Amino acid sequence: MSSPSSARGSRISRAGARFEYLYTILRGSFKASVATSRGEEQVTGFYLPGAMLGLDALGTGRHAASLVATEDSEVCLVAARHLEQRCASAPQTALRVRGELAREIDARRRLMVVLGCKTAEERVASFLVELASSYVALGQSTQNMSLVLKRREIGSYLGITQETVSRVLSGLHDRGVIRLVQKRVSLLDADGLARLTGDVKPPAG
Repeated sequence: MSSPSSARGSRISRAGARFEYLYTILRGSFKASVATSRGEEQVTGFYLPGAMLGLDALGTGRHAASLVATEDSEVCLVAARHLEQRCASAPQTALRVRGELAREIDARRRLMVVLGCKTAEERVASFLVELASSYVALGQSTQNMSLVLKRREIGSYLGITQETVSRVLSGLHDRGVIRLVQKRVSLLDADGLARLTGDVKPPAG
């Protein structure tokens, strides 16, 4: 087990690469992405400290997505060849892997709902709620959060254009739902943002 650092933009694993490590983020953040048939980047996930990366390779022995640091980051490595032994000798490790797998499956399910039936504003609001939930899980404030991804990458993740992401974020800022300063965002009206996701119905009357 080691804790290497990854500079912003560096790749710790490439799509199609052989499964060698699981990674736990100690500091910073990462995105998962694949290349489309046109050679464009399709962002499929984003991850903050505490998240376990590389789970997509457990079944096939190959990584389905590339993992790239979105800021200067640090990860803890667990070698794949030692994983089964660690899970057998340390039940908490097995529980952690199962828990992370369950969270990843739930994240894929939620993303399918976002892409399948939500408007652009609902998609951006859902992204911000997901980001805020990750910050809360880390015991951190939802004030002055990093957006983690660039506008273009958020658009790729949500299936909308970069211009649409910028327009919706600016609109939420102007309406006082969030405060937006470049790549930093603060939640000013968490309940209002939750209603905008389309998942929470406002009270009747």
